[in-house]
Amino acid sequence: MEGLIGKTLGRYGIIYEIGHGGMGTVYKALDSSQNRHVALKVLSPFLQTNPEFLKRFRREAAARLRHLAA
Repeated sequence: MEGLIGKTLGRYGIIYEIGHGGMGTVYKALDSSQNRHVALKVLSPFLQTNPEFLKRFRREAAARLRHLAA
């Protein structure tokens, strides 16, 4: 997604782009509810409408969060 730097997505203020690839772009963002910096991944528009991809993405994200909490 072009032009997100300096914009807000929900509670996340986009600061700068960390990197990008075929699946999307990762930004450094400020989580205003926690007042801390986070990495925020924004999926490419063509993947946002693919139900199978979204299912896989959510499953992998949940697994990574469980791993970090362990």
